[in-house]
Amino acid sequence: MLTVRARIPQKSDYSPILPLAIPSLEEARAFANHLHSLGKHWEGEIFGWSAEYTPQRKRKPPDSKMKFTPAEFWIGESGIWFSH
Repeated sequence: MLTVRARIPQKSDYSPILPLAIPSLEEARAFANHLHSLGKHWEGEIFGWSAEYTPQRKRKPPDSKMKFTPAEFWIGESGIWFSH
């Protein structure tokens, strides 16, 4: 897990620095795989971030040739997982 510091913009001579924990991709995948093995919807907080898992559904996605809707897992803010 990567821990970084974030500085909150100063207001009235007060500028706190807060730690942020960012799980490694391996940690996030391990948790997602655990949820997938349970096969049940889950919503909550992990590693200090909001997260949600929705298992695979037999229903066909709208406007798709797929015959089922794949499982979905998300955690935190999507922008931090993509490099520029």
